Amino acid sequence: MQIEANQSNLWTTVSKKGVRWNLSQSMGRLFSYVEILKFGGGVESFIKKIQDEVMSYGPSYGSGELRDAIAAIYGSDISWQSVLVTAGCRKANFLAYYTFLEPGDEVIIVTPTWWPIMAIPPSFSARIKFLKTKVEDAFVPDPDEIRKLITDKTKMIVLTNPNNPGGSIMSREDLQGIVSVAEKHGIWILCDEIYKGIESNTSVHFPSIADLYDRGLATNSLSKVVGIPGVRIGWITGGKAAIEEMKIRWKYICFDTSILDQSIGLIAMTNYNTIMDLQRNIAVKNRQIIESWLESEPLITCPIRLEAGTTAFLQCHNDMDTRKLATALLEKSATSIVPGIVYDNEGAFNNFFRIGYMSEAEKLEEGINNISAIIHSMPG
Repeated sequence: MQIEANQSNLWTTVSKKGVRWNLSQSMGRLFSYVEILKFGGGVESFIKKIQDEVMSYGPSYGSGELRDAIAAIYGSDISWQSVLVTAGCRKANFLAYYTFLEPGDEVIIVTPTWWPIMAIPPSFSARIKFLKTKVEDAFVPDPDEIRKLITDKTKMIVLTNPNNPGGSIMSREDLQGIVSVAEKHGIWILCDEIYKGIESNTSVHFPSIADLYDRGLATNSLSKVVGIPGVRIGWITGGKAAIEEMKIRWKYICFDTSILDQSIGLIAMTNYNTIMDLQRNIAVKNRQIIESWLESEPLITCPIRLEAGTTAFLQCHNDMDTRKLATALLEKSATSIVPGIVYDNEGAFNNFFRIGYMSEAEKLEEGINNISAIIHSMPG
């Protein structure tokens, strides 16, 4: 099986070495174990609960309690039986492809998006058709453009909502337009929703694809907006029949997820709304920091409004290849970013770069000031 290297990881992994201002990562505010356990009564309470547990296998598809807590963030039609717990969101996305794709199938992937979502289908001998959305449309796809790509071989449409790298949102109306296209042809919709939950405007609610469509598959995890990527808990939510199909294949990928991770994950999901409020407050303040910085920075703009997720997709005015900017930042300022080439290797985003903005406010301000200093020192 052939597969391409993860281009995003080439930058985010390399950049961890000696980096002081890590703007390449896209997690929310990271919690320590002590902090997250406080939501469940504290460290001593947690140890008391688990100290006599034998270290056996965990429930293969996630404990009933955990699946129930996850189901609670969706609509009323989603029950614990509509949730399958995985070891992170990557395995959830992989599992959807593994279950429903056959050789010769076609997959429509809306871009720009996260690299592994694009890289996996060819390993199952499926053909990808990319729908390249535009910056001026905030990377929101037009259902009519999706319709034009559909053939009798189309098996799946793949979305990311909120968008990575832009942080833009597909509204209920946008999603229903795509569902209406997919429904006519019996096409699956896989939607990575890992950045959902910390929107600036709390009155703007956009539903999960699993709440809108019986062939909608929503993936998520605790890694990004929840802020505990060290706890390897992800999940896929969908119709009960789809979940039953995926259960069969899941046991060939990973028999279960750690009991310890599931226990901590349950604490996080039981306190999900409280954690989201905390992360949202940080996101709103840090979005304002970026907006204030850009008002006085003539060489960089943010063409997509900062409203959701944890990342901003910024554009250099001088048509700079941002790989050079990223390299200079690493070498001269110990600062990391993700160059736009990661999101389109044909050059559409060569003068763009992505930053994550959920670090401490002081660190964020220092990091973006480093970007200004380096970009103004570079020729052209």
